Amino acid sequence: MESSRSWYLRLREGKVNRNADSFWPLSVMFQGLVELLLQFDNPKAFPDTFIFDSDRLWQLRATIQNLVNVDISWYIFESYVHAQKRYISAPAEIYPTFRSRIWSLMEEHQGWHRQSPGWQKNVRCIALEIARFAGAACCGNDIVSDEVINPIETAVEWHLSNESDLFRCFQNAVQEKLLKATSEFAKKYMNMSPLSICESQRSFPPPSLPQHQYDIERTAMRLAHMGVLHWRVWAPILYLRESNDLESAEEIPLEDSSSA
Repeated sequence: MESSRSWYLRLREGKVNRNADSFWPLSVMFQGLVELLLQFDNPKAFPDTFIFDSDRLWQLRATIQNLVNVDISWYIFESYVHAQKRYISAPAEIYPTFRSRIWSLMEEHQGWHRQSPGWQKNVRCIALEIARFAGAACCGNDIVSDEVINPIETAVEWHLSNESDLFRCFQNAVQEKLLKATSEFAKKYMNMSPLSICESQRSFPPPSLPQHQYDIERTAMRLAHMGVLHWRVWAPILYLRESNDLESAEEIPLEDSSSA
């Protein structure tokens, strides 16, 4: 487990703008986790202390990578339509259907390496689906001609299979939103028992949120829940061992006072 402590201490050393509040030590761990979840290539493994959470983390990583890839796919769709000097009518209404179809295709080959034949075949299916939406926006039908599919397929294959500038742009955008939302949930959860955390999630996030915001909030809520419970166990005995921040970790309640 010392390798996990070394991982955490390296993260702390790299954070130069330390805030004075008690949440900062935990925020460092969340920043490290989000970086692993968002990096282009699969991490070799998560820190040893997350061995019992590894399945959840891999699921979260798949969800977060899908968020980035859907953003890229939507950008390619918008760019093609605008290049044809057309516009997308009611994008807020089209996006949920677009997201649903692209997301479903991504889940079919979830976990495949980006350079594998299965992934490459799936990328072409995603390009075809984007081309159908582009055809509907530009021509009023979803019949896909070569002049529509060819540039879209080229763009999709490149940006979904390589760590391009476009990937990094959307990666950074998702990272910023995810960290902000995760921190907000975690600060609330720090003063709650495990049972209270679970109960608070029954009606949140509300389905009335815009789809992209809903995806971010839902993912952040799951990450914050897992992270806070993990922190309660490992901060006192490993991450903050021999640290002046240990007292703040010990202040987090493990049970509802009403249950005593």
